[in-house]
Amino acid sequence: MVLLTGTAVAQIVVMGVAVITARLFTPEAFGQFAVYGSLTAIAITIASMRLDMTIMLPEDDDEARRIARVATLSNLLVAGLFTVAAFALRDLVIAQYDDPVLASWLLLGGLTVFFVAQATMMQFWYNRQTDYRTISLNRVQQAIGSAGGQLGFGLLGLRTLPGLIFGTLIGQAYAFVNLRLRARSLYQPIPEGTASGLELVKRYKKMPLLNMPTALVDSVRINGITLLIGTVALGAVGQFNLAWRILQVP
Repeated sequence: MVLLTGTAVAQIVVMGVAVITARLFTPEAFGQFAVYGSLTAIAITIASMRLDMTIMLPEDDDEARRIARVATLSNLLVAGLFTVAAFALRDLVIAQYDDPVLASWLLLGGLTVFFVAQATMMQFWYNRQTDYRTISLNRVQQAIGSAGGQLGFGLLGLRTLPGLIFGTLIGQAYAFVNLRLRARSLYQPIPEGTASGLELVKRYKKMPLLNMPTALVDSVRINGITLLIGTVALGAVGQFNLAWRILQVP
């Protein structure tokens, strides 16, 4: 019930603010942001190699902490690779979407990937500790932070892609920092004798070998629609994405 309440409040906030931001930002800006969001969503899906989900499995908390360390390193690596790819493939993005602005601001995608993937990993730790209140509160904080940030930048006159990205990053960064400050038990020293990261990866190898490819295909299937529409008309994909977000609220 606690998790359900947090999710419901977060969705209500997003829907309410979406009505206002739809009048502040152009469909083209929402289209650019939809492509940005789809690309980062695909990367987030595989950022931790799905090892974050295995935090729930070990009987020993120290082994769960070790898995969290491995997942964090993976999140950092994938976030860094996303930034490098955004820089290296800038010309390809421009060729596909005819939008140098989108290609330039994709460089911030690495931050989104890290903040969201890391917050998701820590939520599994809180789930392991049955601390559902923190998870619920964090979802509300992220929704309010991102929606409020977008609204704030829109009201201040930054009604372009940077306004949407910075507004979203505010909520994502706040959610990450808030969870990190509360997760003292997760970052306690790991005693000697605890299984190594490599041993734990081998133990739960089905997650990166079997679950991750399936999750990646599913993410590409869902987000690929947005990416394909965007190659034809960013304004159209902006309206599609806004309608899709509202339809997902119930």
